[in-house]
Amino acid sequence: MPITPDEEKDSLRKRFKQLRRSMPPEKKENAEAIIQRNIILHPYYQMAPSIFLYIAKENELSTKTVCTDALA
Repeated sequence: MPITPDEEKDSLRKRFKQLRRSMPPEKKENAEAIIQRNIILHPYYQMAPSIFLYIAKENELSTKTVCTDALA
């Protein structure tokens, strides 16, 4: 029987959660910095009248720098 989209989504979530847990702290911090810098420098972000962000939990990548920039 083929896998359903929901099952595939759940499988991907579990896989990426496991990858985040296994990532060394310094690599995670570096990835966060690069991703957030890319967001802040992106023309769509700079032109946006408003933005929506998630607040990271557990081992998700932080959006704190983007949030701080958006509120400045």
